[in-house]
Amino acid sequence: MAIVVSHIADDFDTLERRALKRTALCDLVEIRLDRIGHPGKERLARFFQTIDKPVIVSANTADAYGSFTGSADELIELYHDAAEAGARFVDIDYRLSLDLGEVEAPCHRIVSRHEPDTPEDLDAVLEEMQEVLYEGDVTKLVAHAHSCEDGLRLLKWLRTTKGIVSFCAGEEGTFTRVLAPIFGSPFTYCAPAAQDGEDAGERTAPGQLRVNELVGLLPPGGISQETAIFGVVGNPARHSWSPWVHGMALKAARLDAVYVAFEPASFPRFLELADDENYRGFSITAPFKEQAFALAVERDEGATRTGAANTLLRDEFGWLAANTDVSAVRETLEQALKLHEQRLGRPLASAAASALILGAGGAARAAAWAVMSVGGRATVAARDPDKAS
Repeated sequence: MAIVVSHIADDFDTLERRALKRTALCDLVEIRLDRIGHPGKERLARFFQTIDKPVIVSANTADAYGSFTGSADELIELYHDAAEAGARFVDIDYRLSLDLGEVEAPCHRIVSRHEPDTPEDLDAVLEEMQEVLYEGDVTKLVAHAHSCEDGLRLLKWLRTTKGIVSFCAGEEGTFTRVLAPIFGSPFTYCAPAAQDGEDAGERTAPGQLRVNELVGLLPPGGISQETAIFGVVGNPARHSWSPWVHGMALKAARLDAVYVAFEPASFPRFLELADDENYRGFSITAPFKEQAFALAVERDEGATRTGAANTLLRDEFGWLAANTDVSAVRETLEQALKLHEQRLGRPLASAAASALILGAGGAARAAAWAVMSVGGRATVAARDPDKAS
């Protein structure tokens, strides 16, 4: 997997300064010339000679999250000059591929296509692109995700291709930028990292992670097609700190695994799409705990007692459900009772312990069972009397 950090600015001096300072965490540097246009062949050559990473030159139009308003002829002149000046890649929209033609070696072409949605028939989209490809081209297909399910569909499709750079744009598709290399994408794109208190520049597309955020999620040896996938599944879930907390725990254990946030609209559809063997387990949060319990093929005691699961693990037979909320609440209660006994200076009957539980979802069920399992009394307060009952 190669990490591409994409830079954009209003003038070439700023673009050059930012790109030169932020090469440590990336494999390739992309300079977006959307707002600048052609800075001059000699200026490009000096930049390529100075920077210590291969450079991709691009100038995207509005339908590819860019702002380039020049003519096709101006863009083609820019790309040929960039290739001759020492760029490693130029990124050309597939509709202008044949107009651009071949570029000066050793530069290669990235022939790209940006879709405003995630097409149902991605094979047909790729087949149309192949009609304008030359030997040695890199094919790049970016689809905009309007849901988590869109991102999962693209990853499922990506597994069937060979060497296609592909992921989803949009906040709903952010997780695909982390996972796409597992499914075969040779590149993933990031925004530059902030450092030294200096403005790193904006993200060049919606849903981009900053490169330091991405690296924080990756396993110590980097990502591969064998990397295990874990995640938190809920709606909402993208605000969760779980990926950073569990990601660092996985790193500390030196496991080849990543942990990301999934925010599906439909939990059954999510499990249907997450059928690749790399998906190993999920932390389940609201509102899917009861559905996770219902869809599992096997359940532990905590899940069975509560009718809710906060953990799913995959084995050869399907998803196994567990409820670790029960043991967590029970352990907390037991420690609290011990502390209370120490203050009283005498044993405390478990029956004297009372707990007020606010809410009537999956976590509340786990808390109620944990209280009763240590002999305590539970009072449930909720807005819905039927759920509370």
